[in-house]
Amino acid sequence: MNHPQQRRVAATFQHVEKLLRAAEEAVAGLGADSPFSPLVPDATPQQRQRVAEGARQARACMTAALQRLGIPAQLPQVPATRSAYTDLMFAEVDLEDIAPIRFQGYGALTDEDARALEEIISGLLAILGPVRALLAPEDEGSLR
Repeated sequence: MNHPQQRRVAATFQHVEKLLRAAEEAVAGLGADSPFSPLVPDATPQQRQRVAEGARQARACMTAALQRLGIPAQLPQVPATRSAYTDLMFAEVDLEDIAPIRFQGYGALTDEDARALEEIISGLLAILGPVRALLAPEDEGSLR
């Protein structure tokens, strides 16, 4: 295979991997307690086990295919803690973007609504900040 063909196969397998993870997460009921989850947690333990086993088998097949086709496997490059740290940092930024001062273009908030929003944002930041700090790189100036 030429390089563009190899890249195409690798890109497809990466997409399949993403979909496998999504399927596993869906049947595992991850985030089912979230008020924003669009999924009803209805998978049986047998279904969860079969999806996990099917995903494991598909991953093994894709790994073997990469080797057979001479396509180098892409090694993980981003530490999981760095990814989670960044996600939490963006969550904090999103919360700060709904501060009452940011609502000027949406119309005036009542004083009561503004106070409630400030309290809610403050509470969420108080939860997320320490979690993010736990994941902070030892030297925040470096890109591990």
